[in-house]
Amino acid sequence: VGVVVAWSAAVTAAAAAGSGGTEYSVVACRQLVGVLALVLVRRSLEGVIRDVAVEACRTGLLGIAGNKGGVVIRMAVGPRLPPDAPLAPTTLCVVVAHLSAHIRNLPQRNAEYSAIMAGPRFPTAPDRPGRPLYPQCAQKGEEWMPPDVLGHDAVVLVGDLNYRIDGLESAAIRAAAREGRVAELLVHDQLSRERANGHVLLGFREAPVTFRPTYKFDAGTDDYDSSPKQRAPAYCDRILWRGRALQVEWYGSVGEVRASDHRPVAARLRLSYRAAFRPAAL
Repeated sequence: VGVVVAWSAAVTAAAAAGSGGTEYSVVACRQLVGVLALVLVRRSLEGVIRDVAVEACRTGLLGIAGNKGGVVIRMAVGPRLPPDAPLAPTTLCVVVAHLSAHIRNLPQRNAEYSAIMAGPRFPTAPDRPGRPLYPQCAQKGEEWMPPDVLGHDAVVLVGDLNYRIDGLESAAIRAAAREGRVAELLVHDQLSRERANGHVLLGFREAPVTFRPTYKFDAGTDDYDSSPKQRAPAYCDRILWRGRALQVEWYGSVGEVRASDHRPVAARLRLSYRAAFRPAAL
């Protein structure tokens, strides 16, 4: 608990410092072993965030260990509306995942992704059990808040997905990364190939990858793994999204952060929360 509190305080302070002193509040927080999911909101926007729910999906040993899996956070975003309003708030779901490592475990990663997406079952009316969450939907005999991840208007998937680059030797990958031949590497990227073949992340989008592989570095340096294992670099860390309500403004790797063997990735997404109808409009 102490570690979670410390990280929450540190991230909140960093967000404020990086935005000219804007104050933020933590609206959701959940740890699953090595995954810590935090959702921060500007205090000026707290009034448009509500009905937050958090679930964890463990996909480790026997499906119960938490060393791999994901944290799923969902919420309603938008102004409170009168019962006869034609619009209802946008539903947003954020998934923070950590999938199995090693190049050979591609089928396992795909299975873990599917389990995370299918696992959580959210209440459709968290603040009013047994009654529709939004009156304008009750008129049609519907619940607004979807019970499953992919039923939300907007879904963001972020984390160490651990997909690797195969078909190339480590030395060739390192050379291509050093020379900025990103397109050549992406041809051999497992996630790109699995998406193109329709095996995972159907309906998700990813902004163009323009940065070099984010794994595996010698901590504190810009050098890829120099240990005897000489692990091949890979695009393990990714951010993808789904839904018309989201538009990407920036996507990249933060090379200045060298504390671990991964380089963090970040994205700036714009959510149009006033113009979302039922998920069928996706």
